Amino acid sequence: MLIDKVLFKQYKIIEEIGSGAFGKTYIAIDTAFPGSPRRVVKHLCPKNSDPESLAIAKRLFKTEAKVLSHLGEHDRIPRLFSYFEEEGEFFLVQELVEGQDLTQEFQPGKRWSEVETIRFLQELLEILSVVHQENTIHRDLKPANIMRRQRDGKLVLIDFGLVKEILNVDRQETKAVSLSVGVGTHFYMPPEQAIGRPGKYSDVYAVGILGIQALTGLPPSREIPQDSEQLKQMWNDLNIEVSPQLKYVLERMVNFQYKQRFPDAVEALKALIVTEIKPLETHLITSDTKTSKSPKLNQLVTDAFKWIHSCFATIITIVPSSFTPEVIEYHNPKQIDSTIPLTNQSRFWQKLRLLLLIALSISAVSVISIILVKKIGLKYAPSIPINGKIVQDTLDGKNTCQALILGQDFACKEYNFSSKAGQQVTIEMNSEDFDPYLVLLAPDGNKLAVNGDISPQNWNAKIAFDLTSNGNYLVMARVSAAGETGNYSIKIIVK
Repeated sequence: MLIDKVLFKQYKIIEEIGSGAFGKTYIAIDTAFPGSPRRVVKHLCPKNSDPESLAIAKRLFKTEAKVLSHLGEHDRIPRLFSYFEEEGEFFLVQELVEGQDLTQEFQPGKRWSEVETIRFLQELLEILSVVHQENTIHRDLKPANIMRRQRDGKLVLIDFGLVKEILNVDRQETKAVSLSVGVGTHFYMPPEQAIGRPGKYSDVYAVGILGIQALTGLPPSREIPQDSEQLKQMWNDLNIEVSPQLKYVLERMVNFQYKQRFPDAVEALKALIVTEIKPLETHLITSDTKTSKSPKLNQLVTDAFKWIHSCFATIITIVPSSFTPEVIEYHNPKQIDSTIPLTNQSRFWQKLRLLLLIALSISAVSVISIILVKKIGLKYAPSIPINGKIVQDTLDGKNTCQALILGQDFACKEYNFSSKAGQQVTIEMNSEDFDPYLVLLAPDGNKLAVNGDISPQNWNAKIAFDLTSNGNYLVMARVSAAGETGNYSIKIIVK
């Protein structure tokens, strides 16, 4: 027992909070740090104790601990304070995350709404994207290893499986860990991971299973489909209404063949946050769509026709009033005095010609506006300077971006800029109030680039992209998590 024992002359063990096949987890007091904060200490026991195996495990442990230390710089991954080896056993000292894991939120029989599921998947994939961009795999994604942080309700990813693999090392393995045992939890583990050959796509599979579990409310058992074909059948059997885009994302995430899945969390996140089913209907009127699904464009077209109608209504109202009795009597030959010039009649025709000219001009402007929307893809988002001028703005909690499948709790605004093929655009977004997130869309509505950063030490997002076509590009500036609001700055440079 390690209770009351002081490790590394600094960490006094006070409580055991978990145990498993690979070791035990404790709460310890950091006696060398001001305020004596509590830490999490993981005691890892190697599978083999012979000297050769221990030497290999020690080398790999140091390498992987450095990876954890680097990942811990991000706000949603516990910070690694120390790692050391004593008497052939390994210890990790990490930040204690106050909160609850998601075990209680994934109760059997409790179905999440589609919006809740999308929010969860997006937040989890954003954290996992940081991990995958460091060329690292989590290996053990499940509700018990995802914390809901008490102070802000955000998700935190804990208990990486990469160190556990080191504990399986055998003295006959000279370059890598043993492939005979797949580290992870069986229900969330894809076939390739079960035989000890995981990849980033294995984490993607586990996230997909979590999404299915949330939507169905089924317990972690074989009742939940674990490949795309069974999943398609389940939507019908359980009569679950899911949008085509979310169906596509989940079915691809849990495909039995890993080559058919998203290669990593970054690509899965791109597919989730931007609607790629008929994207043109969202932003502009196309030649093959009679009406746009965009409220902005519907209102534009309606206002244009109201404008034309009011012009002709004015003509109908004004013109008859011009036929006064004085004018009409000039049409009665018996009452016309040939010595009086027909000045009133001339004025009437002048008014009529002027009114017709105004009506035709207004109609032409309206028609040209509609053609511009249809042919050029004009975006009705505010234009943004492209000379590098910083624009200050605020996200007040409303989602005004038409291209997102996220809920209204994700504050978002759209901007557009014009550019030519061959130019490069650089977009930067900064905020001290929230984690910024940028999405760049082409003139035809297709997604070009996505960038977000969840590190509190560097709250900014940046996209640099080579443009390949002429036209109006759309930029979506948004928050990274539901409920975030605040001020931000954005600038665009096109060269």
